[in-house]
Amino acid sequence: MDTQHKDLTLGRLPAYHAYPPDGGVHPGLIVIHEIWGLTDHIKDVADRFAQAGYSVVAPNLFYGMPFEGKIDQSLLQEMHDPQKRDEAQKKMREVMAPISVPEFAAQAVADLKRCLDYLSADRGVNGKVAVLGFCFGGSYAYHLAAQDARIQAAVPFYGQPPTYEDVG
Repeated sequence: MDTQHKDLTLGRLPAYHAYPPDGGVHPGLIVIHEIWGLTDHIKDVADRFAQAGYSVVAPNLFYGMPFEGKIDQSLLQEMHDPQKRDEAQKKMREVMAPISVPEFAAQAVADLKRCLDYLSADRGVNGKVAVLGFCFGGSYAYHLAAQDARIQAAVPFYGQPPTYEDVG
């Protein structure tokens, strides 16, 4: 099955929407990117889930951040080089500092709820919505599921779970 896609703006947030072209009603899925942002790889993941019969929204949670588009695999390679690791870790912490504050987390969850609102209102979605995230996105998959009962299932590919007190 081929898929269709379109670029969206949900509030302030750009997102990629991939969906089956059959005009039918399908479950919804939010796919949350890893630390590298909304890359072609994440769009490909969304397309593959759409091929499997899901209406998929993949938001760019790093939109407008000072490091958007500046984190790449070269930094990861430096972190794996024993001679460059210490400096690379310092660079990574410095680059990622803006997402380590509670205000970012609150905004990210609010943005993800906009994605959920969008899918919930879409006539091509059957009312069942799940969330899936990779690493950074895994943390937010946990947090969205803990904070919004409309999420039917959460698949965090690792990440930091919410505290016991934050889970309803």
